[in-house]
Amino acid sequence: MPQLDYLILGQGLAGSLLADRLWQAGQKVALIDAGHQQASSQLAAGIINPITGRWFTKSWQMERLLPIAFAYYRQLEQRLGCPLLDEKEVAMLFRFPEVANNWMARSTDPNLQPFVSPNFDQNAYEHSFGALAGGVEFSPAGRLNLPLLIARYRAYWQEQGQLLLEEAFDFEALELLENGVAYKSLQAKAIIFCEGAKAQQNPYFKALPFYPAKGEVLFVEIPDYPFDNKMVKDGIFIIPLGQQRYWVGSSYQHHYDSLAPTQAERYRLLGQLEQLLEGHSFKVLDHQAAARPIQRKRRPILGAHPQHPQLYIFNGLGAKGSYLAPYCSAQLSAHLLQQKALDEELDIANYLDYF
Repeated sequence: MPQLDYLILGQGLAGSLLADRLWQAGQKVALIDAGHQQASSQLAAGIINPITGRWFTKSWQMERLLPIAFAYYRQLEQRLGCPLLDEKEVAMLFRFPEVANNWMARSTDPNLQPFVSPNFDQNAYEHSFGALAGGVEFSPAGRLNLPLLIARYRAYWQEQGQLLLEEAFDFEALELLENGVAYKSLQAKAIIFCEGAKAQQNPYFKALPFYPAKGEVLFVEIPDYPFDNKMVKDGIFIIPLGQQRYWVGSSYQHHYDSLAPTQAERYRLLGQLEQLLEGHSFKVLDHQAAARPIQRKRRPILGAHPQHPQLYIFNGLGAKGSYLAPYCSAQLSAHLLQQKALDEELDIANYLDYF
């Protein structure tokens, strides 16, 4: 039976980066992934935004984690031979005075100041989008091309002679050993579950407080769109993808019957886009949906199962996963290889009451 150090279930953003960290540290790793097309990593815009929400909240540890994320993605670009990170400002536009007043109250916070761009040009946006009550631009920010990262890393992993099992995981075939796990013909010290929304069906970790959120997005073509150097948010995001293609979204539904895109959400997104573009022509190219796991504390969860120390989880990256994943993968790798303590806010020890 081939002996490995680690099995990783799931080759989304979490699984890819953790596999990379462990392999770069000299570990023998096998990835197991069936190529699920409705995984959130395949559909997410990959936005890295330092200030979010109508109350303009700084993302957790952003000033410390953003340089870690940017540096990691830049060196990964070198190894994969393709661009992954597109640094560009986030422009938040205010249609209503209430939102502008919220920003006015928050804008003096010294914790936000390092991320506020001084060059917001309201007239330029009003020329394309109509009258505004104000707005603000945030940087550094950017977009991580998640589908490209995952596809290219999958190919790179195999090109380097690493093991990838392209199959659905069979929990019946997982055997817990005294000092590790066995899965079919493979044996390893541990398995790390990086399953995204499928964590709710994991018999070992389904008790954790993950709640799936379904998101729907449109892919559209907008000729002569004037803000390809910005990620514009006005109720919805318009994210440039290149060649006049744009990601528009997204919606969030906590209660849904299927992962299929719905007409209701299509019409809602179209209505918001039409209102924002004010007469600009556009063409819908595609409409897709996916689910991601979220939890109320809005932090990823890392660590070993309290009763089965050979089982680990790395999940809950959520909408901010693009800037969190490099730090979280480094945390879990150091914990596995050097027994370093996990960041207290990420540690599964916070959830022992659920088991």
